[in-house]
Amino acid sequence: MQRLAFLRLTLPYAEKVEQAIGINRFAILAHAALESGWGSSHLALTHHNFFGLTGYGVTNAYWTGQTTATTPAHPLKFRSYRQLGDSFLDYGRLIQKHYPSFVIASASPSRFAHAVAYSPYISERNGDDRSQYEKALRSIMLSLMQLYALTITEPSIPPQT
Repeated sequence: MQRLAFLRLTLPYAEKVEQAIGINRFAILAHAALESGWGSSHLALTHHNFFGLTGYGVTNAYWTGQTTATTPAHPLKFRSYRQLGDSFLDYGRLIQKHYPSFVIASASPSRFAHAVAYSPYISERNGDDRSQYEKALRSIMLSLMQLYALTITEPSIPPQT
């Protein structure tokens, strides 16, 4: 998925979560972009899971308990959502409940990226490199902020329907 298409598809959901819990929409979008390969991962395309949320824990208003298995090399179950918006709302619920420091840190790409990369949200058991994750998340957040600034000033880009 192209970055602009990703932004158009996901921005309304990120804005909804931002309004609900106060986390910066670009932090949400950057996190979704990194975890889903800009919306092109199998989890995102097939299961509407844009944040790599594992399929454990108690069901809630956004996740019914449905999971999908990964490869035998990574025997994890990931959440499967009915629709894209549920993934974003469940992410917001998770942040509000377990990672409230992300909300405050989200005002700064550097602080947000560091907070996420060095939190339990990231699992080194899955091969995550915290330093690389931090750099990538910060870079994506800055990139999305710049892309958004360009799209709102460019009259030739039609609004999302």
